[in-house]
Amino acid sequence: MIYLLEDETFVELDDWQKVCKRASYLSNLNVANKKLEKIIGYYELPNKVSCGLSNCHTPHFKGYVVETDDGSETNIGHACGTKYFDVVFEQMSSDFINALEVAKARAFIHENKKNVFGFWQDVNALSVGKKNIRWAIDLYKKINDSEFIGLAAYRALRQMLAISSGNVINSRPPTQKEIELAQVSGQPIPQSVDIIVGFISYIEFLSPDNDLENIYEKQLRGSVQSLQDADPEKLSRTQMKPIVSGINSLKNNITKASELIEIARLFFTKENLSELLKGLKDNKNIGQADIRRYEEFIESL
Repeated sequence: MIYLLEDETFVELDDWQKVCKRASYLSNLNVANKKLEKIIGYYELPNKVSCGLSNCHTPHFKGYVVETDDGSETNIGHACGTKYFDVVFEQMSSDFINALEVAKARAFIHENKKNVFGFWQDVNALSVGKKNIRWAIDLYKKINDSEFIGLAAYRALRQMLAISSGNVINSRPPTQKEIELAQVSGQPIPQSVDIIVGFISYIEFLSPDNDLENIYEKQLRGSVQSLQDADPEKLSRTQMKPIVSGINSLKNNITKASELIEIARLFFTKENLSELLKGLKDNKNIGQADIRRYEEFIESL
């Protein structure tokens, strides 16, 4: 990555030699009695280049192209810039990078505005057909609502998610044989024994990281809408940053949403979620009204 500022416009170069061949460029500049006039470029390279100062020449991957008060140009790293030009360089480099990032963000937004229609098509395709993203969002919200599925089921699912296990576990008193075995082995006598009575697949789908409403409405639709509404000439670097980030992440977020929809179709089935009923119904501490809420949710699938 090489950028030079020419006539108030940032120009991207594809070859470091184009910098070296500039008429005023010197690869062995003596900065004695010279002042920093301005920074005219920034680079990040795959291979190291030597610092252009005559008393340095330390190889580095990234740095600045600068112009001194006599019109000479060379390249320097940040350490040399600070060492020889002090606070002036710090301020100039900060201003230059900010101006460069603003220019890049504006160019990115202008370039991608022509793709808005296609972006909307890709995002809206997630809401087409049966058991689409809106279907998954609705069920995701319901199963994360204790008022809707009942407090017992809600707590059980949260506990399963916390330990990353889909096992449905019930407890029972220890048998006489289990008590005797504990006594013989010198182990404490168990107050209860956990047994697996069922298994829910894809319990990790309930993770907050998989909140499809947030992914769809904010990361996808929100990003495209922000791009559509953006006037980059009126926006600051801070305001443009989330727009650029959102569009850069759009393809990956669409893929993630598509994959989560497929998991939702496997998770939200009567066969899968009814496994928890085996545990709820065997627990005498859970009321029938609580169990009925979960049964009604399963019946709606």
